[in-house]
Amino acid sequence: MRAVVVRLTGPSDPDAPTPGHIPFTPRAKKVLEMSHLEALRRYDKHIGTEHLLLSALNEGENVGVHALRECGVEPEVLKQALIGRMDDQAAKDRSVMDRLTAPGDDAIRTTLRRHTADRQLLRQVLDSLESLHRRLDAMGVPPDPEK
Repeated sequence: MRAVVVRLTGPSDPDAPTPGHIPFTPRAKKVLEMSHLEALRRYDKHIGTEHLLLSALNEGENVGVHALRECGVEPEVLKQALIGRMDDQAAKDRSVMDRLTAPGDDAIRTTLRRHTADRQLLRQVLDSLESLHRRLDAMGVPPDPEK
């Protein structure tokens, strides 16, 4: 892949001085903006490599897409696989919230609605619960061990 990118972009000049700031190209700015919009559309709290890759694939005419094609990877196939993986992760994240049905968790939800000043702290508690559920899922622990 590296050799293909070098062939497409040309070799770098090892003697060239390294500037303090390398500005983004208009195409790179477009991909970054698209990745931000993709993260927002999916209700993600961050822009991850998956959002950047998906946006680069959607933009379609960048060096990365051309390099993938030359290496025998169809961008559309990669895009569909990436979307499937992102959707699977989103479903797992939703299932964590679906399992918060115990009376204590309902009390947290009710308190969240009533006390805006305490929302930040309670949000952290819920995030910790979600993290715990994800870790349990990763370990293969069933959602309800008593069943």
